[in-house]
Amino acid sequence: MSSPVELNSSQYMELLLTELKNQNPMQPMKDTEMMTQFSELTTARAMGEMEDSFAEVLKMQKLSGSVNLLGRRIRYDDGEQNGSGTVESVSRSDDGPRLVVDGRSIDLDSVVRVV
Repeated sequence: MSSPVELNSSQYMELLLTELKNQNPMQPMKDTEMMTQFSELTTARAMGEMEDSFAEVLKMQKLSGSVNLLGRRIRYDDGEQNGSGTVESVSRSDDGPRLVVDGRSIDLDSVVRVV
């Protein structure tokens, strides 16, 4: 999960039990409040997992798109170098797919046109 604070189910139950032990007996927590808290925790965890899954799908789509550029002529501009050439090979890095264009390693995001 990508959230800054991760809380697993056992930690949540421990926190809930502590809260129940220390609550005011004259104003006990309602069961709907507990269910709301648990539901929010479950939703937050599911959203984090979904975000991670979407990030993985995006990586795979970029890699697939890169492979489709093999043998094609492209134009590129990464702010430092620009030019055009034929995509000779594709590699994967931590930053995403890289294309080898006429011997130069180019980030996929630098491609401005397929010609």
